[in-house]
This record gives sequence, C-alpha cells and structure tokens, in this order.
Amino acid sequence: SRMALPALLLLLLPQCSPRPHCGALLSSTAVRLPIPRAMVLAKSPLRRARRDKTPAAISRYSSKGDNAPYYNDIAFGLVFCTGALVARDVIFCVAFCGLSATAALATSARTIPDTATVPAAVAVSALVLSAMAASVLQAPLPAATEVGACLISVIAGVYLSREAEAAS
Repeated sequence: SRMALPALLLLLLPQCSPRPHCGALLSSTAVRLPIPRAMVLAKSPLRRARRDKTPAAISRYSSKGDNAPYYNDIAFGLVFCTGALVARDVIFCVAFCGLSATAALATSARTIPDTATVPAAVAVSALVLSAMAASVLQAPLPAATEVGACLISVIAGVYLSREAEAAS
C-alpha cells in the first residue's frame, strides 16, 4: 500500500516523463515525481512588480494618486472575527459579509458616498438583519460581544467622519 500511491501518481501523469524540460519534485515517500518546468518556474505578476521599481509598476498596484472611491472598513476584522470565532453566529457573519460586499460594490460604483459612516451603517444593518433572521428562524439573537463589536465600528465611523470634516 505504501508504493501504491506513487505508482498511481506515475500512471496518472504519463505526459511528465523525466526529460530535459521537466523538473523533479521529491515526495514524502522518496519517489521522484516529474513536474513540468513551467509549473516550477511560474512567476506571479505581483512578485515582478515588487522587484521592478519603475513608476509604471508601482502605480499599477497602488491606489494612491487616483480618486476612485473605495470601501474602507477598519473594524471589519474585529466585527467578523467576533461573530465567527467568539459568538460562532453564522447568521450574523453571512449578513455582515453580504452587506459589506454590497456596500463595497456600491461605493466603487459611486452609488453611495465613500464616507466613514458607511461601515458603521453596515455593522448596524447586519446586527438588525441578523436579529430579524434569528427571530424568524427561531435561533438565538446576536450575542453581546457582537453588539459590542458593532458599537466599536459605529464609534470608529463617527470619529473618522468627524475627523474628515475637520480636515476639510
């Protein structure tokens, strides 16, 4: 049975025989499996852009300089991880991610403004929507930790919007 897996892999990969254009990978059972060199030498465009210091490569991957709106929720990780890891509330996580994705798409399409209050509205809306869904599905209501994380998101949104108003 120990030799069955490498033999099966060699039968499934007949086009990769040991030739000069193939590299080899040593598996955990010490059997050499040929891998096409194109797979071994594949480079990602992000890796090339990091090495290339030309302004075109830098501007291609950075959003500085363009005035395109974007959705920036600084408390997304806190709210999502609180719902997923602490409260283990699937309804809240689905509602929050769905509303966040909708807000991100609407912001980039310039349907809604890209202000700091949008993520706060998303957090409150997800909380209300998950409470309504939980009552319909007869599931437990959102936990106090989720309410606290959404409250932090609201406080951060209000603070950042006031800071942006003061700067302009």
